Amino acid sequence: PISTELATYDAVNDRISIVWGDTTFRWYLHPNESLEFEINLGSKPPGNKNSFTFNLDFPPGLEFHYQPALTQWEIDHGGTRPENVDGSYAVYWAKTWNQYRTGKLCHIYRPQLTDALGNKTWANLVIDPIAKTMTISTTSFWLRDATYPVMVDPSFGYTSKGASSQTYTAYDFVSFKATAPAGTVTALHA
Repeated sequence: PISTELATYDAVNDRISIVWGDTTFRWYLHPNESLEFEINLGSKPPGNKNSFTFNLDFPPGLEFHYQPALTQWEIDHGGTRPENVDGSYAVYWAKTWNQYRTGKLCHIYRPQLTDALGNKTWANLVIDPIAKTMTISTTSFWLRDATYPVMVDPSFGYTSKGASSQTYTAYDFVSFKATAPAGTVTALHA
């Protein structure tokens, strides 16, 4: 465990950092309003270590929904999404009637690793809500061949709409009849 007593605050760049050996953990708010969590590896991890596991602390009622890559059918029918959404997690409150309206709290995007020469690779992200852990991993050969320092950069963001888009040439609709007590309907969600 890393002690928060080691944390320092950089008021000029508005960043919190913890230095642990030759690894620096850094948190800051990105201009797009996402929370950036960077891990700067000063040297190759010992042995063939290619994963980093972090303990998570979150209140009851959060659900973590893995976002797989689009299927070929979805792509063939106009589906698109940013690369950092494949392998990411959408985080929702189990109770949807709250201040977020849709129930979405945030999105934890797929991390990317960048070495000192600008070489990049996507990492795998696994969140275990039961064990309350987040594991970031990549291939051991990428870390072995990288030029250090290496930046591991997951982003925690929130947007009011989904990151994927879909255009269909044909639509399927579901029709239904609903009744409500006397009054005015002010919102309908499907």
